[in-house]
Amino acid sequence: DKIPDFNNLAIDLLWLIPDYTIVGNPTVTARLIRDGLKYNIASMGFSRFYARSGALLAIGCDYEDIGKQSAEMVLKIRKRETNSNIKIIVPRKVKFYINRAAADLLKITISAPVIQSAAEVFQ
Repeated sequence: DKIPDFNNLAIDLLWLIPDYTIVGNPTVTARLIRDGLKYNIASMGFSRFYARSGALLAIGCDYEDIGKQSAEMVLKIRKRETNSNIKIIVPRKVKFYINRAAADLLKITISAPVIQSAAEVFQ
């Protein structure tokens, strides 16, 4: 229930894992990010929401491509090209998001090629 006192922690990056017990509440997530920035602690997460909320960076799935992968798997199953032991597949494509305002606050310089590779850059 209590947000940690970042002033007493020796950390460089707050990695907000997709655990909905803690970060499932957008208000709590935003506060963790905001309080981290206040103490020069960068944060990262696993969706566009995190970068939009002030995290330095985020990595997310390309859900359109996941839909295509799902359709491909369904077609293989229907054609009986795969057996009943269907393997878990990982996303072929991921998206990378950057928050330049967070980088500026943290005095982190992000190179132009990295910025250009981002799916979206938040100011």
